[in-house]
Amino acid sequence: MSSTPFPLFSLPYLPLKQVFDNFGPHGIIIFSLCSQKSRNMAISYRGPSKDIKIEIHFVEMDENGYLKTYWEDRMVGMSILGDYIRQVFNQDIHKLLLGQEHKENDHRRAVGWLMASQNEQVKHLCCNFEPKTDKDLDDILEACNYTERLQLLVKPSENYRPTKMPNFNVIHLSLYPSFWIHLDHLLTMNARTIVLTDSKLSSGGINVFLKHWMNGGCFKLKYIVIFMDSSMDPINYQVVMNGIQCINRNRELKRSYVNDENRPWTVRGGVDIQRSIDGVTATVLDRSHELNRFHLVVWPDFAGNSHLP
Repeated sequence: MSSTPFPLFSLPYLPLKQVFDNFGPHGIIIFSLCSQKSRNMAISYRGPSKDIKIEIHFVEMDENGYLKTYWEDRMVGMSILGDYIRQVFNQDIHKLLLGQEHKENDHRRAVGWLMASQNEQVKHLCCNFEPKTDKDLDDILEACNYTERLQLLVKPSENYRPTKMPNFNVIHLSLYPSFWIHLDHLLTMNARTIVLTDSKLSSGGINVFLKHWMNGGCFKLKYIVIFMDSSMDPINYQVVMNGIQCINRNRELKRSYVNDENRPWTVRGGVDIQRSIDGVTATVLDRSHELNRFHLVVWPDFAGNSHLP
């Protein structure tokens, strides 16, 4: 008795592509697991079902809706699945999220595998765990070559200082908390967006940063927001603006600023400063009613809007 070929295998290219276009990413994975031929077809397919960003998350999750595997060593399983998904979708892993470690050295092994298997880099690194020692965080920051976004939701020890200067030359930088960030760290940052919480930077340090930006430092910056630690004195804007040529805008002046998520903010008044090398304008937002936060936006905004009223 002869076997009947799977009808999908017999479709011409265009109808087959339309089927794959409607599969979606999960359908492509399921189809690829049917046979060697289906795997080869899934790999060769190009279309919207592969319009995704691959992320690896090391976090505790509800089992419902997720693939359940039975490797004794979950790092072995992760590397096998990660390599398979990259092959099927013809792309590297975009984001690595490290939650609480299940076993000792899981984080180091995850970063080591990822760096060894995809051109020594990943675009987005997110860490959200409680380190046993400061070295746990140091090892990750030194071993992982992240190129676009760094998110740290990690609280190191009170006296933590990285053994090596982390890579702050990215597109998006978010540090929660950032009490360990000193002025020398701030002056090495060159990101488009910077968010720092629980900061212990002084008003004088922020003044130095503004002068640094006006002289061409942190050239990519579009906005920075610094939330001060509750133990710090309120921001002293006389100190922040000391020695800086600026234009004070009336609070009645309203300007719309569109952020990186395409959300508009209303900028009321504020203080305009200018970068000397190219005349680019930035606005220190009026936070006279909220002295625990410093906020600077750079024009034009993400939608191309000018600072001019």
